[in-house]
Amino acid sequence: MTTTAGSKSTWVDALHNPKSVEALYSRAPEFVECLRVALDREGPRIDLIGILDRFPDNPPRKWKDAGSNVAVITLRIEGLSKLTVVSWTTSNRGSLSLTREADNRIAFAFQNESGPLITGTGLVVHVAEFGHYFDPSM
Repeated sequence: MTTTAGSKSTWVDALHNPKSVEALYSRAPEFVECLRVALDREGPRIDLIGILDRFPDNPPRKWKDAGSNVAVITLRIEGLSKLTVVSWTTSNRGSLSLTREADNRIAFAFQNESGPLITGTGLVVHVAEFGHYFDPSM
């Protein structure tokens, strides 16, 4: 995955471990649906589990062998200091942004056309896990 001069940074650029995404995708995918949110007092931290907008360009062999066509990612935000949940429904489609602030913290926001659903601030964001499955409707 390359970023050229003048190109817009992506949520992947703010990750502590961007190579985990870059190994699978030639260009940054979009985090388009938040399936689950998990809070943990250890850290404290929050996990955002969601679906990416497309299947990887370079998926692991076992994903191909399984016939998977959907990629799921768990983003872990450690050192959580602020959290606001504005709205939550049975279908949470939208987009994710991660922005490094002046104090070096990471601000995150998952929002849709109606506005923010979840926002907050943490110290570090990393990919905790990738998953995959087959969706016959795709």
